[in-house]
Formats: sequence, structure tokens, C-alpha cells
Amino acid sequence: SFGPLNLSQHTRKMSQQMHVPQRDRFLVLREFLLEAFTQEYLQSGVILDVAGGKGDLAWVLTNADGMDVVIVDPRPSDHRKIARTALWHWDQRDEDLGDIVEARGPQGTLATMRLAPPFAVARHLQVPLDAALLDALGIGGETEVGGPRWDSFWEEASAAAGDAETHGSPDEGATEASSKSRRIQDAGDAHRAFVSARLILGFHPDQATDSCTDLALQLRIPFVVCPCCVFPAQFPSRLLGDRKVKTYSDYVSYLRLKHPNMRIIQLPFDQDGGNARNVALFMTQADFDVSPDPICNFPPPPPFLLSGGTGPKNALEEQLHENAHEVQQQQQQQQQ
Repeated sequence: SFGPLNLSQHTRKMSQQMHVPQRDRFLVLREFLLEAFTQEYLQSGVILDVAGGKGDLAWVLTNADGMDVVIVDPRPSDHRKIARTALWHWDQRDEDLGDIVEARGPQGTLATMRLAPPFAVARHLQVPLDAALLDALGIGGETEVGGPRWDSFWEEASAAAGDAETHGSPDEGATEASSKSRRIQDAGDAHRAFVSARLILGFHPDQATDSCTDLALQLRIPFVVCPCCVFPAQFPSRLLGDRKVKTYSDYVSYLRLKHPNMRIIQLPFDQDGGNARNVALFMTQADFDVSPDPICNFPPPPPFLLSGGTGPKNALEEQLHENAHEVQQQQQQQQQ
């Protein structure tokens, strides 16, 4: 069943949307992570960045925040552009930022981070996170490292991803030094990275969205997932009540049904000329088992809506409430 549309007191201030360039939206997610979780927890173990694309989020979390991030994506990442930008800002660190803005225009968040080289590169599991991988992990079944089922799967999946093209344009392709040198090759190391993860991130992970959530729920670890594309033709078995999931709001509602304590917020960025995919679904450790000393900064969630008010304030909230009402009615009818 659906839990309440929760918006923590800590994130109510995030409900005011602002225009953020698409290239910088991953930094909004970073700000949410730093507010939602303690630094101690974020640095306590592996963080999986699923469908991490070029790897900018993983790169910043690694170099600015000291996190052990592992990218899960079948294509090689390419950190060269963000590394060049950070290096330029480091070289200009003694210059007045106001003068730089006047000469070159607005500067991004990297300008204020003052990251010092040499820069680290996140490790990389170069495979897709999908139902086949979750099945091969055997969580709750065959979980021993080096099991033949996992070894066979890893060899085949890793080889299939070996020739995948890099993210970005061909002239910005990944080099051995920029990504492949940190690729996890060993099946045992890969298995340990998955089953020892402390947090799973999925920022617009496309076809991997369900698997992000399912893996976190199976491991009973926190996650933050921002759904994007629905792909109804690829996933015809998704049902919301008695109808197929075809729209974004349907998909958000469908994902929320995976756990009654799943929380939902809207990250504070919009999109000119359309709807931004800015909904974040997440759970903290306290949402799995309430602890007197939770590792998350959130208090027990009050029943706020996305916009922090007492009723729906936008079209998405209206649709989510309609979906919840529809599913609950169907469940009640089935119980009668």
C-alpha cells in the first residue's frame, strides 16, 4: 500500500524550484545527500552510482566529499571535462571570483569547491544493473563470493560491455587513464562491491530504475532514485492497479508501491518549456528499522506533501493522489 507523501522538515526548504542548467542538476542531488545523511555514514562504505553516465556525480562525491563511489554502467565513464574545469579553477584560486564572472560569465559550483589536484577516479562496474544481475547476485540465496553462478554471469556480462562506446562525443571519449584503469574486473571484487554497498544512487537511471530500488530493498540499505523515462514497451508487465504503467506519474506511483515507508520529494530545479524529472524517491536506514540513534539526519517523517502544504499544489501531486486513491479502492474491492 501507499505510505504518506512525506516531506521532511529538513527538506521543506528545497520545495522552492529554481532554474538549474541540466549539466549541473547532479549537484542538486549531491546537496540533498549531504543534508539527508551524516558524513560519517556517507564515508562508511561503498556507494553505488547506477547508470552514472559520464561520471560527474561520482567524480564530485569522490573528490569533494571523500566517498567511496563505484559507478555501475555498461559504458565507460569520462571524467576529463569536469577534471579540466576543476583544474582551471584551482589554477585561478588566487584570482577574484567576481573578476572571473565579469570576464567569463557565471561560474558553476566547482568554482567554489577549490578542489586540489591530483584528482581521484571512482571505481567502475562496467555492466548494466538489471534483473539478470540481481538474480545472479543471489541475495538471500547463493551469496558466497566466487559462487559459480555469479562467476559465470560476471564473465559474460563484463565481456559484453567491454566494447561499449563511451558517454559523450567521440572526441571526448574515455582514455585508459581517465576511466578504464579503475574498472573492476575480478568477479569476487565485483560481488563484494554490490553486496557490501551502503547506499544506492540512481539519478535518471533509465532502464535501471527498478533494479536500483529492488537491489536496495533486498539489501535493506538506503537509496535515492530519481526516475526519468518510463519505457512502457520494454516493461509491459508493470501494473498500477489493473492498468499498465505508461506515464511518468504512473511510474512514480508504481515505484512507491515497492515499500510503504518510501519517501518522496521534489528536488529544487525546473526545466524551461516542460516538466523536469525532479522527483526523488528515497529511504533511509531508519525507514527499514527505526533506531534510537539513526544514521540519517531526518526526524520521523511528518505527513507533508511534495510542496510542504496540506493539499496538492501542482499537477504531479494531483496525479499521484489520484493514483493512490485508485489503487487503494481496487485493493479494498479485492479484500471484500
